[in-house]
Amino acid sequence: MVAHYDRVCSTMTSYAANQLGRCDVASVPSVAATLLPRAVARARSEGARFEIHVRDSDSNAIVETVENGVVEIGLCVVASRRPQLIFEPLFREPLDFVCPSGHPLAKSKRPLSWSRLNGASLIQNGSAAALGLAEIDALAGNSKLIASNVTSNLAMVEAGLGVTILPRLCRWKCGYAVSFVPLADPRASRAVGWIARAGRALQPAVRQVLDCIKRETSEGAREFGYAAL
Repeated sequence: MVAHYDRVCSTMTSYAANQLGRCDVASVPSVAATLLPRAVARARSEGARFEIHVRDSDSNAIVETVENGVVEIGLCVVASRRPQLIFEPLFREPLDFVCPSGHPLAKSKRPLSWSRLNGASLIQNGSAAALGLAEIDALAGNSKLIASNVTSNLAMVEAGLGVTILPRLCRWKCGYAVSFVPLADPRASRAVGWIARAGRALQPAVRQVLDCIKRETSEGAREFGYAAL
């Protein structure tokens, strides 16, 4: 409640100064490192001079921050319907098998079936677990490592501590010696969209940034390898 109060006060101050307010947005890391900077740059090029506050987190935490009024919009995955939120999908993104660059499967010429991953030492993470696939649960049964953020996952894979399954967008801006290999199962994908509290009008600043996010998402489909929705 204190965070929500602070945000509302800051928003009123910003709105009084520029008649647009400010934009508070939370995003999953893969989007925060790729599409979101482009959207902010587009908004700036179109003359936006309002404050933009960005935070990155996992989808569950983002849903909570939007519900609690800490941020106005979130870019994330929503696992189940929540009546207090509106959700509009932006794109459907594959999840890939991630392994060290020298791994036997790193140079696979075709997408990997689950049977080829048998015996793999999986580093668990929320993105893969959220798919709810029995094949991933079976791999996780042998797992002794859990990493909750993308940077930790990639660093552990590079160090040879195991392999993992991550959203394809994570390979952009990736400075680790790892390979992303497509999975053959079409179920290994997730729908990423924007969320906001239902029944509340978005500020002009938020609407402008959101419009830029939508346009960048549509234009980036071919480059990033997802299906724009």
